[in-house]
Amino acid sequence: MNQTTIAIKTYACPECGYYQNASPYGEDVMARLFPEFPGIPDGACPACYSGKNPQRVQQISTLETLTDTSGLSQTTVAGNDELASRTVEELDAHGRTVMEQVGEHYELRVNRQTGEIFSELVPDYAPKMRQLTKEEVAALKNQRDDNLRKLEDLAV
Repeated sequence: MNQTTIAIKTYACPECGYYQNASPYGEDVMARLFPEFPGIPDGACPACYSGKNPQRVQQISTLETLTDTSGLSQTTVAGNDELASRTVEELDAHGRTVMEQVGEHYELRVNRQTGEIFSELVPDYAPKMRQLTKEEVAALKNQRDDNLRKLEDLAV
């Protein structure tokens, strides 16, 4: 399936490289986002303001809109065949996972009475998996399509 590239408006500090997705501009926005830095001005880089930047220098630096597209998110979307091939754990009437034997292995044991060491064959269990029903596949496809529609206005 094709990849969808999503552009999220990002604000970065030109001094230290700090970045965030939340807008730093507005009345007391940075004070609400960073209550641990009292008095931080709106639009200021919190790393530079607190001196927790790579230079370890406390300074006022303003966050700017990031225009570098290398940091954009890329999401791979599952195709219809992939959704139809998915499996989920089978549950019993009480909502607990049904387990099935998938193999066996040997474990060393010690007879506490005689001190004899011996190996014993022990079963291996794993959750029993089942194919999704047609209704579950349809719900996954609808969820995927709804999410893609919501992201269309962000896509580059």
